[in-house]
Amino acid sequence: MKPLFLPIALAAILTGCGAAPTSPAPVPKQVSTAPKITQFYSSPAAIPKGSSGSLCYGVEHATKVTLTPAVEEVWPSPSRCVQIRPDKETKYTLTAISADGQTDVKTVEVGSFAVPPSPRLFDLWVNAVQVGAGEQVKICFKTENADEVEISAGTLYKSAGCLTDYPKSTTTYKISAVGRNGQRDSGNITVKVR
Repeated sequence: MKPLFLPIALAAILTGCGAAPTSPAPVPKQVSTAPKITQFYSSPAAIPKGSSGSLCYGVEHATKVTLTPAVEEVWPSPSRCVQIRPDKETKYTLTAISADGQTDVKTVEVGSFAVPPSPRLFDLWVNAVQVGAGEQVKICFKTENADEVEISAGTLYKSAGCLTDYPKSTTTYKISAVGRNGQRDSGNITVKVR
């Protein structure tokens, strides 16, 4: 009987009988495949009418992206910008879609505002670039889109589009056409006094 015990004990050891139970293998964590919009914004947030700006977005875990209203073709990207040119306040909606049909949706409102036309100063001329002390200087000009005209010296006759002065020393005259929103277009003329 003794010889039989050794092979049975050896077989039990080799097959794992009597060995401590092993713990089950760890179950891998489920990685979320839900799509995610990581960024969606306009630059600048308000765009002057007739100008363009950028609408930027970034997505993760998406196989398809849609943009409403459509401005140009869009596709999944971690960071991308498309050009927009809204003519009124516009609400843009971005939808990221995963392979299994899950969605993430974000919206951004882009303001649009009318910018008044820029003022313009042109056809600037002077009757003489050199005068005697106390002689009359007459400078005339034309303006467009100007709400007011500012001068650095002399007397302004706005309806005539001229200024007059009687300088006693060399003088630089600055004329500015000022627009509705404070924009300016300026010109200078220097008159030398002998």
